[in-house]
Amino acid sequence: MVGNLVRWPFYHQHLKLIPALWLGGMATHGLLLGARVGVTMFCLRVAEARFELADALVVPGAFLVGVGRIGNFIDGQIVAR
Repeated sequence: MVGNLVRWPFYHQHLKLIPALWLGGMATHGLLLGARVGVTMFCLRVAEARFELADALVVPGAFLVGVGRIGNFIDGQIVAR
């Protein structure tokens, strides 16, 4: 929270950059949105049941998100006790 307050003067002057997610941050949300769009496009192309495929991808997806969090911790991006 403190880091966001420190950046407020910059973003107050550049309001159009607030939703600029392509400049960094929110990587997990982008991953989930991209995966959903990709699965939907795949299902439309091969006429597969979208929810059945989503059920099959839940466990590997959760595993990959967990591995990503471990990588963030090792890289020092997550600072905690």
